[in-house]
Amino acid sequence: MLLAVISSCNKEKDFNIYTDSEPTMIIYGFLNPESDTNFLKITKSFNGDATIGTQDYELNNYDYKLYVRLINRKHQNDSIAFDTTSVYKPWDTTSPFYSGRRQLVYFTDEKLIAGDEYDLYVRDRSGNEVTTRVKLVSDISIAWPYAQNISFLGSYNSEIRWSRENPSQPWAPYYEITGYFNYRQLNPGDNDTTDHSVKWYFGNGTPESLHMDNSYLHIYYTPETFFSLMLADDNIKNNSPAGVQRWYEDFTVVVSAAGEELYNYTIISGSESVIQDSPEYTNIEGGLGLVSSKINVDRSYSIAVKTMNQIQRDYPEWGFITEVEPE
Repeated sequence: MLLAVISSCNKEKDFNIYTDSEPTMIIYGFLNPESDTNFLKITKSFNGDATIGTQDYELNNYDYKLYVRLINRKHQNDSIAFDTTSVYKPWDTTSPFYSGRRQLVYFTDEKLIAGDEYDLYVRDRSGNEVTTRVKLVSDISIAWPYAQNISFLGSYNSEIRWSRENPSQPWAPYYEITGYFNYRQLNPGDNDTTDHSVKWYFGNGTPESLHMDNSYLHIYYTPETFFSLMLADDNIKNNSPAGVQRWYEDFTVVVSAAGEELYNYTIISGSESVIQDSPEYTNIEGGLGLVSSKINVDRSYSIAVKTMNQIQRDYPEWGFITEVEPE
């Protein structure tokens, strides 16, 4: 089974960032048509000892602003220029890379169009140009469960179903479906509640491997699996002292779609061949890295009354109550 493709490819160490030759531009980012702002991280390779050089911010980054443009192939006159900003990366003693400082990123708040194809151009001050082409994934919406609440009772299969906003656009190459049971907790003696969630990984697959029905894709799950997940959850198991109180929030279903480049990267980088090293995947012409597309769509449901009643009847030690949470 593939690893979580939407969330697993987020570490710069997945690409070689040092070299024995001239510096190579490294570009990393996911373009999300649902996002108000899209970001690109652009760094460079370097000569020397990687274990030392990765901690040197100046060695990894350009000391000037690069030319970064994104052009919609349907509308060649629409050139989107990326500007620069900085984000803070907290200090991480376990990371082989620089941290504990602000880092330069490129961004645009121009709205991108789902399903369209874009060309990215990045040029340094010497005139060297690095390019790639990315097809954005199509917009989707969660169609089922249709009701405003969700039940976790019963051993018969239920389903999560989603559709494309524009049926004329193709399905994304890969999907992941995840649920989160959200609740608030108050331990005895504490004054403030804390937020918690229990993750339910429903599954993943390509459109061909998932269930397809007319204009929908769907995946099946067994509702009562919820109770097994709760019993295995670390916070429920290890932090349920006598007198603990918990309040139901909601259950959020998330359908994540990945572009072709991200899907291909996960397959190739996940190779377990004993004959040869895993090949290095990049979709950057003239450089290294990965620029692809992704989208996350979610829908929240209240917990059905019968489910709440069974939780409180069969698992009173969990401390769930339906009374109004104190201010």
